[in-house]
Amino acid sequence: MQHLIPCATIAILLLVNLATNAATPKIIIGEAKEINYVTHLYTLAGIGGEDAEYCSSYAGTLPKEAIDTLSHYSTYLQFGRTVNGALAGPFFFGVASEDIPDREAMEAVVERIIAESASQPDGVKRACRAVGNVYVDNYQHYLDSVYPRVKRQLAGRIDTLNAMLGENTIIADWQRVLGRKWEYGDYRFLLFRAGENSPSFNDLNKNTNTLYYNIETDFAMAMFSHEFGIFMMRDTIMPIFMEMRQKLEEDGRSPYIPWNAFESLACWYGCKIAGGESADVKYFDRADVHTLMEIYNSLEKEGITDFPTLYRTAIARYVSQLEE
Repeated sequence: MQHLIPCATIAILLLVNLATNAATPKIIIGEAKEINYVTHLYTLAGIGGEDAEYCSSYAGTLPKEAIDTLSHYSTYLQFGRTVNGALAGPFFFGVASEDIPDREAMEAVVERIIAESASQPDGVKRACRAVGNVYVDNYQHYLDSVYPRVKRQLAGRIDTLNAMLGENTIIADWQRVLGRKWEYGDYRFLLFRAGENSPSFNDLNKNTNTLYYNIETDFAMAMFSHEFGIFMMRDTIMPIFMEMRQKLEEDGRSPYIPWNAFESLACWYGCKIAGGESADVKYFDRADVHTLMEIYNSLEKEGITDFPTLYRTAIARYVSQLEE
């Protein structure tokens, strides 16, 4: 005898099946015009790291007056380890995270930035207007004459990295070691063509990061995991980070210790996932990563496994060792 299944039951079964078979979030490599424009300006103006090859290849694509203006206000635009110029946020990270299809849209973005700087000191406001004019006046030329060439140069690298990532388990691995769930879908890395030796791996939003296109492949693969781990932990860690940094500054200690401990925690988990020392560890030598990872090993042996507690306790122990 045929048994009939109620329509409501069928609907529930279909939803369960769809949830079960939903695509697992992946690490995906792509590109965007906005991050490439920002790094184009920064590189040609010599703000941050140097890229002689790019400057040679793209000489003449930005007027000297524009380069001079950006260079003149470079102190406001530079950014680095936890210390940024007053305009680095809006003009690097802000513009890079926007969807800006043309000059008119860029002008609207810049006018918003200028309006938001109204309460800043006069020097910042003058810099904001001058830098904003450079961003607006040169954007359409970049889109028409530079970006098509950049896209062609990035295409092969994007294909190569996506093929290597394939059915990657980075997100699943981090969910497992942290005991947390990632809820923001695919995680993207946007390649930029300009800026060798300038800062890579800068987050733009909850699931988007950036990197220089020609970074050594083994290191890039390790950093895909490292940066995703940073994002997985960030919302929980940052309040502790700010609290500990303030306390250390009040005590006359280096404000970089919480940053060092955070990057080292990501390296420590990355080594667990890799089953050995991962390629990102060497990059963080300046963070005293081996010392901090040893502290994390000791804390784990003591039974501390919750990553916020590991982080807070490691900073305190690291500082106490400095005092010995």
